Amino acid sequence: MSNLMVVAGATGLVGASAIDIALQRGWRVIALARNPAKLKQRAGLETIAADFDDLSTLADTLKPQAPKAFLCALGTTIGIAGSQPAFAKVDRDYVAAFARLGVLCGARSFGLVSAVGASAASANFYLRTKGEAEVAVRAAGYDHVEIARPSFLVGERIENRPGEGLATAVSRALSPLLAGPLSKYRPISGADVAGALVAGLELPQRGLFIRHYADLRAMARA
Repeated sequence: MSNLMVVAGATGLVGASAIDIALQRGWRVIALARNPAKLKQRAGLETIAADFDDLSTLADTLKPQAPKAFLCALGTTIGIAGSQPAFAKVDRDYVAAFARLGVLCGARSFGLVSAVGASAASANFYLRTKGEAEVAVRAAGYDHVEIARPSFLVGERIENRPGEGLATAVSRALSPLLAGPLSKYRPISGADVAGALVAGLELPQRGLFIRHYADLRAMARA
C-alpha cells in the first residue's frame, strides 16, 4: 500500500512540522507550494510548484503515485490577505479545491487544520469560514477525515503576523485558568497539531474525527 502523503500549506507553522514528522515516521511526502524554493530539501520529500487557483491540473501528476493521505495546513489572516473575500479564498476555497484533488487522486484520508469554535453557522466571519471549509472537506468523499481544532498556535513562523504575538502571550498567561471544558482554548504548539494529524491519518478507522487540545496533545505524544 502507498505510504505517500501530499501536504498543502507546507511553508506554514503546522505544515512545515507535518512534513518533518511524516518523514520521521516513514512517509514519503509531496509538498505543494507556490514557491518550492522556500522548502528545505530532504530525503523522501518531493516539492511541486502549485497554482492553487487551478489545482486540478496536478491530478495527472499525483494520481499515478497513489497517495494515501492529503494533509491541509493552508491558512492566512485577514490582515495578510487584505480583505475578507481574499481570506476566504485561501482558508475555504483553496482548502475545498485541495480536498477535491485528493479524491481525484485516489486518497482515502484527509487531515485539516481548522480552528476551535469553527462552524458554518457561526455569526463570526473567521469561524464561519473555517466551518465552511470543514463542510467542504467532509463532503468530498473521504473514508477518514481528521480535523484539528486548535486555539492559538505557538511556534516560529516564517511570516510575521501582526498582533498574533500579543494574542498568544495573553492566551499563554490565561492558560492555567483554562481547565475542564475550557482547556480546548489553551494555546498549543504547531508541532503538536502536526504530530496529531499525522498520527491520526495513520489510524485504520473510518469516519470523521474532530480533535481539540487534549486529544491533539495526547496523539502528538503517542
